[in-house]
Amino acid sequence: MIKKLFLALFLGATLLSVYAQEKEKQNLTVEQIVKSMPTGITVPKSAVIEWHDESNFVIRESGNKISLCNVKSGKKTPHTLAKPKVQPSILTEMRKTVSNPTLSPNLTKVAYTKDNNLYVMDIASKKHTALTTDGSNLILNGWSSWVYYEEILGRSTNYKAFWWSPDSKKIAYYKFDDTNVPMFPIYDSKGHYGKLTETRYPKAGGEILK
Repeated sequence: MIKKLFLALFLGATLLSVYAQEKEKQNLTVEQIVKSMPTGITVPKSAVIEWHDESNFVIRESGNKISLCNVKSGKKTPHTLAKPKVQPSILTEMRKTVSNPTLSPNLTKVAYTKDNNLYVMDIASKKHTALTTDGSNLILNGWSSWVYYEEILGRSTNYKAFWWSPDSKKIAYYKFDDTNVPMFPIYDSKGHYGKLTETRYPKAGGEILK
């Protein structure tokens, strides 16, 4: 009898303790969750938009802020982008079939990528000129590999890896060769069964293909 009474009292005290703990529980706020994170870890990376002149380039920072950055000093000053003198519909229409159409500084040409090759279109004549012809699933011209897009250039670039010169006569671009980079499977759970895609991804500490 004494043992049963003791057990009942023990269970009762335990339940009261659990109830009190559950009552005190509160959902964490976003501020509390990220409070211990390093400063700036959630701030998007700045994206280079274009060269302004030989000493300065234009960048887009968080909050869609546009700044002029000096190459030597790194000093940033507020900047306003020139308004295009061409109809916005030209770029809007091009985005349906090509990637990252970008106006030249003098607003007479548009550079873009398609099928991992880099092209230029003259706006007046509508003539398209291929600057590269060896683009493939392994050779990327003006279109960044996944690691550069994710870790170096930033997601806001949408894989863009080419830039006009200030005088609109030249284009600098990255050429990526993923021949020796292994495939990495990516599972997307969206949809009824989901889907599996692959991308070339050089994992840290991994070996390259030979």
